[in-house]
Formats: sequence, structure tokens, C-alpha cells
Amino acid sequence: MRIGSHVERGSISKGALLRESEVVQINTSAPQTWRKPSEKGDEESLKMGNLVIYVHAPYLVNPSSLNAEVREKSVICLQEQINYANKIGAKGLVVHGGHPTGSGIYEDGLRNWLDVLSRLEFGGMRLIVENTAGGKEAVARKLHNIENFFSKVRSTGYDIGFCLDTCHSWAGGIDQKNMVRNLKDAVGEIDLLHLNNSKDDFNSSRDRHENILIGKINPEYLLEVIVEADTDTVVETPGGELAQREDVRYIRAELNKPFLNM
Repeated sequence: MRIGSHVERGSISKGALLRESEVVQINTSAPQTWRKPSEKGDEESLKMGNLVIYVHAPYLVNPSSLNAEVREKSVICLQEQINYANKIGAKGLVVHGGHPTGSGIYEDGLRNWLDVLSRLEFGGMRLIVENTAGGKEAVARKLHNIENFFSKVRSTGYDIGFCLDTCHSWAGGIDQKNMVRNLKDAVGEIDLLHLNNSKDDFNSSRDRHENILIGKINPEYLLEVIVEADTDTVVETPGGELAQREDVRYIRAELNKPFLNM
């Protein structure tokens, strides 16, 4: 179990050290665009280094979409992200489950996901699908839909992983009692944990992260989630490096885990 944070792409090792992070998550291009990752010259050193890295796909990616143009752009973008994540030796590529926009229903989203997956070349990279906070027909919001989604995709031959975001599960209305156990029953192992508090009430559908000690979710409960999930944990909380470092320090101190500089 490694504890860390989302960091800027510009200086990954420095960002990790400032946040006392043993594992990091990065965007390889501006997350609100379709832009292709650009070479930084440190790809080989990152691949050969000890720091564990996850890549998060741009937020525009939506394999569930009814819009054919969005799906086509999602395929191109995901393939570019996969290629770059392989180049830097990332452990996985995180992508939101998304939803079939407009009049679409859950089954549309699942069918579109399978179409997108069939057009990708993974080269050993594993997609890690993250649960989402909003969207009535989202493929990865409600527990039963998450279970069905993973079952159908894996039975088709795709070894996708699961990323649990605690803000999203709270805002998405997943029952918090025995949540980790129920999710493990639904999808197997949790491959990555996004530990975020929430600015909003339970089942709000609002994806607004908050720092660990000041959100609507009991911080002690979040610590229990870490222990039960037993996997790499990354905070995506607001406030920049100082606030994120305090979140990481709080987690590590409460779990009595020393900082091992990777």
C-alpha cells in the first residue's frame, strides 16, 4: 500500500517529494482537451525509476457516449495516452466510466464501451475504470451497474481494473456501509484508490473534491476505506502541493506508515 498524490507533469519527481508521495498520478496533457501527450525528454528515466506512476486520461474521453464523433475522438485520445503511458512505464491508465449523453441508457453506454475497447491496442497497458459521481445512466456510478459493467467487459476478454474514488462514490449515492467489501464482491480487487473528501452532500451527483479533514465525509471513515481497499492510494484534493502534502501526512500518520522516498 503506497500513499501519494496527483502531481504536475512538469516535474514529477519534485512534485512527489514535495508532497511526500510514494506513488503519483499525472495528466500527460491538459485534462480538459484532446491534446496529444508531448515528449518531455524524461520518459526513459521515468520508466527506469522507482516511482510508481499512474496516468489519468483527459476528462473529455467518454467511451459511453452516443455521439459518434466523441467516441472516435475518445479512441484516438485513449490510444495516444496508452502509447505514452507505456513509454514512461506507468502502472495503469485511469479513465472515467462516462455516460451515454442525451437520451442514451446504460445498455448504450456498455455497448459503446465494448466498441471502443475493440479498437485499441494496449501493448501491455491496463485500463483502470473509475466510478463516476453523476449521470443517471452512467455505466460506473451505481453498484449494480458497476458490477454488470465489469462482468460484461471482462467476459468479452478485456482485463480492465477498477479505481474507487471516494468523493464519486459518496456523491454518486453508493451505500457507504460495507462499501469496499461490496465493491470487491462486485469487481474483485480495487486496483487504485482516489481518496477525496466531498464538498457536497451524499447522492448529490456533484463531483467536487475537498481536502480530507474538511469535507462532508467523516475522515475516520476514509481511513477505514484505505485499510479495506489495501491498494495504492492517491489524493486529488484541492489547494495545491501544500494542502495535498497535509492530506498525505495525515493519512500516513494515522496509518503509522513511514515515508519511503521512491
